[in-house]
Amino acid sequence: MKTFYSFILLTFFSISNSNAQFLKSLLELLQDNSYEKNIVEQSNIFFFDNANGVNKIYDIGENGKLNTKTFDKGGLNKSWDQVFTYNSNSKTFAFFYDNGNGTIKIYNISNGVLGTKTYDKSGLNKGWDIITPIANNNGKYVLFYDKDSGVIKIYTLTSNGELGSKTYDKSGLNKNWFSIKAFETATSLYVSFYDKKNGVIKNYAIEEGKLGTKTYENTNINKGWNIINTYAVKGVNIISFYSNNEGVYKSYVLTNDGKIGAKVYNKNINSSWDIISPYAISNNTYILFYDNGRGLSKTYMITEDGGLGTKIDENNALRKTWNIIDVY
Repeated sequence: MKTFYSFILLTFFSISNSNAQFLKSLLELLQDNSYEKNIVEQSNIFFFDNANGVNKIYDIGENGKLNTKTFDKGGLNKSWDQVFTYNSNSKTFAFFYDNGNGTIKIYNISNGVLGTKTYDKSGLNKGWDIITPIANNNGKYVLFYDKDSGVIKIYTLTSNGELGSKTYDKSGLNKNWFSIKAFETATSLYVSFYDKKNGVIKNYAIEEGKLGTKTYENTNINKGWNIINTYAVKGVNIISFYSNNEGVYKSYVLTNDGKIGAKVYNKNINSSWDIISPYAISNNTYILFYDNGRGLSKTYMITEDGGLGTKIDENNALRKTWNIIDVY
């Protein structure tokens, strides 16, 4: 199988400098079967408007398009600052954090409906600036980052929808991280940190719920990236960077050893996107762009080499106040 893939790649790629670099990164992925790694499929989009306390959930059709609305509720807490969804043991949960009160609540999601509360705790740290889920086959974790004090803590997320034991706690770290994103290869779990102020990106391995070995560092990258995402396309991991100041979108291969590899896409696009959410369904990867000024979303298929492909959906009558869009 590996020989076949290598033959196809060598046959159809002209070996320019850029293609040779991409080919090298992709062949390294093929060496350990990461290219054939299964992608976690997602079938619902979760919208939350914290200014008005509104939550809506839609299912996604097999063609990648926004489909039927399954949940619509107003009158919710307006103080949630960070919200994300995650899956654990075939169950889905929504995680809510209020930094004004130091409160975390977790609810289960079943059949596209926000359901029973599974966790409720207040009096926690009020200073978490970034909270991001980290997951692989060996466990579910959540990473908390406090810029002011340079603190990172990692906790387990239980299969019952609760915040579990603390696995990592360290202070005195960088106080300038703007974005923290996790990605999983065929063999390991990593987290990518981006410092917008200084133009620095660092990747670290997650080892038994702890921040482990640094696997990548670049101290000379663009300081203008506003939105960063990680996702998989046909088993190949990609990191994408978007600047809404310049309207630039770039994507790079993430290698199995936690490094950022070849650039595979670089294009000027619309500069008004506020939220960008990738997702996978029916063995294809898509990415949704949302502009809250116009209530507009556009969805594109991601090509096999990690770039933006065909536009498959457009909606111009969405609510203009969504500030959280997550896919599960």
